[in-house]
Amino acid sequence: MKFIKETFIKAAPEKVFAFHELPDAFERLIPPWENAKVIQKADIKQIGSQAIIEQKIFGLISSRWVAEHTRYEP
Repeated sequence: MKFIKETFIKAAPEKVFAFHELPDAFERLIPPWENAKVIQKADIKQIGSQAIIEQKIFGLISSRWVAEHTRYEP
């Protein structure tokens, strides 16, 4: 399955890209009310690297997401 999301951000593309290159960018983007935890971080610059995110649904059911980087265009 492929998930693509586009968002308009009022900032210079270089600043937005630099933010997403930070090692903790994903953690910063997770809202505090979401019960999600990064199990494995991905290296954004490494094609094929994977991030694993675990989320508890209703605090009981564990669900794991695997996100794989397929492109890197600085």
